[in-house]
Amino acid sequence: MPLPRWVAVGDSGAVAQWVASSYCDLGISAYVTEMPGMGSTKIETLQGVCVVPEGHPLASVDRAITIDDFEGHPFIALPLGDGTRRNIDAVFNAHGEDFRPIFYECPYAAAICMMVGLGMGVSIVNPLVAKSCLHTGIVVKPLVPQVAFSYYILSSSFHLSSELALDIHHIVEQELRRNK
Repeated sequence: MPLPRWVAVGDSGAVAQWVASSYCDLGISAYVTEMPGMGSTKIETLQGVCVVPEGHPLASVDRAITIDDFEGHPFIALPLGDGTRRNIDAVFNAHGEDFRPIFYECPYAAAICMMVGLGMGVSIVNPLVAKSCLHTGIVVKPLVPQVAFSYYILSSSFHLSSELALDIHHIVEQELRRNK
């Protein structure tokens, strides 16, 4: 009987540690934390989107959301230290704005979408996560300037990837490009 296969879910830092320690054969990450024993390959970069609750004033805006539009609205952010959070902060800082009142921080975009759907604030998230969370009561709006959300495949540099891990790598890569 073949050994069971399972999937572990964690933040990008935890996934990197798991792969580097050979706990996992393969990891999918939003950013790379360099560490011995792990290699990474960027497989796709998507542009972030703004998510707002249904009925929110920004939901009816008939254009892309801009940095100025966030003023006065509670913002739900990824945690400090998160690679994608640094990308979001850089866009705000380049705009010369630091007016985002961050009411909540959460490491998972799906949970952020749930919080937005409950009317707790607005946010910038990965477009694939937003698409999968439309049932939570969010409205997805384009965003300018763009914020990069990248996907990386992480692999151990101590051992060769299994055939199953290579198959998963290819499937993930195809799906990300197909859903772009």
